[in-house]
Amino acid sequence: LGSLAFTAPANDGRVEDDSGTPIEGATVYLSKAGGFLVSYETDASGLWGPSYWDPSFGTVTVTVVKAGYATATSSLTVGASSVTGRPDRSSSG
Repeated sequence: LGSLAFTAPANDGRVEDDSGTPIEGATVYLSKAGGFLVSYETDASGLWGPSYWDPSFGTVTVTVVKAGYATATSSLTVGASSVTGRPDRSSSG
């Protein structure tokens, strides 16, 4: 399986493979402790979003799925004025 990497800036994100090539058709799921928030499908540029990051979300789990690739998952902390975390290259099989 290939590896996926993703970014999740303030309003949208991007999914790429190990070589930095954008991945089209990956599904990006956002969830929090209370359950599922939203999902997106990446476009030809690997872009997903935009997403509204409400500070009440606290910790958000981002999971990226695409056939032929290992699933990538990471957590982000949503604050009053920022989203922090390291959502890139966090993959599991």
